[in-house]
Amino acid sequence: MLGARTAALATAVVATLGSGLMATPADAATTYVGKVDARGGLKAHFVPASGTPTIDSFANGSRIRLVCKVRSVEVKGNDLWYRVKARGQKWVSAKYVDNVGRAPRLCGEPTRTTGKVTTDTLNRREAPLLRADKEGRLHRGDRVTAVCWINGMQNNQSDKAWYQLGNGTWVSARYLDAPGSPYCA
Repeated sequence: MLGARTAALATAVVATLGSGLMATPADAATTYVGKVDARGGLKAHFVPASGTPTIDSFANGSRIRLVCKVRSVEVKGNDLWYRVKARGQKWVSAKYVDNVGRAPRLCGEPTRTTGKVTTDTLNRREAPLLRADKEGRLHRGDRVTAVCWINGMQNNQSDKAWYQLGNGTWVSARYLDAPGSPYCA
């Protein structure tokens, strides 16, 4: 037998779903589909940046399941990268993917946390890589919006976590205290 509180919650959920509104957790679990539009196929990378090791590839015309998107290194005028639904972390440039239905949501949405810089100077980069171009600096005590985090790369190997900031740049998590920031999924 359901308790009064559980029954009330179940009624609220049924009423919300019955009205055609989607609850946020259900939207976060939505799978998006994309069709590869790249003659030679599409390379998937461990981080959202070209020039990093390829960990998978998809044939032209194939359909891939997408999770979410982030901003990173621009590819022919498009700075969006899609996380591919797969075991492990795989990213493809949105430049070569045609959305089938809705485009993926931003990774980390709707959760955003405020982080505080814990080092004297922290470089903001265009991708979660130490060799990525610098996009500016932050200073000890600065507060920024952390959207989500991923594992980055250094010397072609997995590195510590990196946060994507609300402005689309990336910083090393080692120097930003942003508790509660979600994984980019």
